[in-house]
Parts: sequence; structure tokens; C-alpha cells
Amino acid sequence: MVDFLKEKEKVYGGDYDYYMEDLTWEQVQELYSQNNVGEVSLLRFAGNSFYGEKSNSTMLSVGEIDENFTQRFSLNQYLLAGRFPQDENEIVISESFLKKNNMNTEIGDTISLTLGSRIWDEYNAQLSGLTNYRGEEESFVPTKEKAYVVVGILSDVNDSKIAANYNAFAGVDKTASDFAAYVKAKNLSNSIYTEAEEVAAAVDSHVAKFHSELLVYHGITGGKGAAKLIALVVMVVSL
Repeated sequence: MVDFLKEKEKVYGGDYDYYMEDLTWEQVQELYSQNNVGEVSLLRFAGNSFYGEKSNSTMLSVGEIDENFTQRFSLNQYLLAGRFPQDENEIVISESFLKKNNMNTEIGDTISLTLGSRIWDEYNAQLSGLTNYRGEEESFVPTKEKAYVVVGILSDVNDSKIAANYNAFAGVDKTASDFAAYVKAKNLSNSIYTEAEEVAAAVDSHVAKFHSELLVYHGITGGKGAAKLIALVVMVVSL
């Protein structure tokens, strides 16, 4: 049962141990030279775009990912045709988005997007990803025009805890400075919590979150996963 739950969490929650936010490409490269860092998966919110009149149906949320992210977050299960992007000029798009907007876009076509930020005016707060469109309560602030070659078609990634906020994925822009880096340690032990904080400090960052939902299945609590472990024991005993 524990092995099943562990694999399920890897598939839908991602196979990583902790992550950091708002890293530059240079900081990401520094991660690999730090103690007990095995693999780093990258995700970045590139922006929203709208196809025609603004609505939930016409809203595109573009995430930038690397190959490690594709593998560690099991995105291949959602790929209907083609492949995932290999550089910042390639993109995969949700089939449902294309159908809702009567787009005849095919693999190999080039699409041009106006990427930007959605701002909730009353609070001057950014609405990221696929957050419901708020109509007149929000403004769209364009930031750049970007042309992409479509290299794949996806089903909706609603089952993913992390990737569900996107309906399109491009390759990473190495000039960006706001990467989320998901770290997989070489070796796991209860010292992962201390090690992670040391790694983050070494690259002038901080740990945004530990993947305690997965760590607990490895028997690692470090205090922060204790509640999860108790819940797991109760659940298994009650089966």
C-alpha cells in the first residue's frame, strides 16, 4: 500500500524533494555543484495570452519547462501527438483549448502570442495561470510578443498538482530570472531538511516548500512530515 501511494504521489505530485522560487539561470547552474543535489527540474510561468475576446475558454496559460520537469512530473502521459519542446521557441498546446476556439492549428505550424500579466485591479495583484477570468475586475498588461512552433498536442493536465495551472508548455528561456527549481536529492535521509536549507543559502535563495507528501513515504519526517506520517499510519490501519 505504501509503495502504491508513493508512486501515485510521484506521478501526480512530482518526483522531487523540495523546491525554490525566483531563481536566475545562473543560480540554477550553481545548484548542481551543491551538496547532495542530484537532479533539478525547471518550471517558469511565461504569462497568459488570450485568443480573441477574453474569457476562460480563450485563456492560454504558458509554462516553460525543461526535459527533467517533463520526466519528473510524468507529463508524457498527457501527450496526444508530437513531442515536448526542446527550446524556448517551441510549444505544446492543449487539444481542448484548440477545439474550444475552433483553431485548426497543427504540429509544425507557427503561432504568435501576446503574452502578458492579468491584474486584479482592486487589489493590484497578479492572477497567474488558469485562475478564473474575472471580467471587468481584471486588466491585461501585455509584456511581449512571442512566436512559437507547435511541436505537440496535449490532453488537459488536470490531474497534476503542479502542472494543472497550464494549458501550454514551451521550452525554458535561459535569460529569465524567475525559475522554480524542483530538486531531487542524490541520497535521502532525515537530514534533507537541513541540507536543503544549506543548499538554498549557498545559491542565495530559500526553500519554498518541501515535498513532505512524498518524503513521508520514504520514512522521512524531520518534524515537518510527522503529521503526514501519523495520517498515513491511521489510514493504513483502517483499511
